[in-house]
Amino acid sequence: ADVLPVAGIDDGTLRNRLNAPGEAGRVAGKTGTYGSYGASALVGAIPTRDRGTVYFAILDHDVPVPEARRRQDRFVHALLMQLHSLPWKYQRDARPAVARAEVSTVATGAVGP
Repeated sequence: ADVLPVAGIDDGTLRNRLNAPGEAGRVAGKTGTYGSYGASALVGAIPTRDRGTVYFAILDHDVPVPEARRRQDRFVHALLMQLHSLPWKYQRDARPAVARAEVSTVATGAVGP
């Protein structure tokens, strides 16, 4: 979940979804759409006060994509209300990824040329 975009905060397909009061910042997730096949998916994680991190996966088939997304959002909204969700402990870093990159070296244990 640490590498997934946070709904209502990060850029991407969840930027303008799940961003109502009490929702924004509480779901880390990933969307997927295969329009020619009629499939739309949403997977993600919700931190909760009493159950740890709750993971979910939703796949809609043979539903128009706009309607599938509305259904997915309603389902996740219900989860957020039922699970005593918490916001992710997360601060958005607006710098481009290249500016955030770090160089690290890893010893492989190899010996010789």
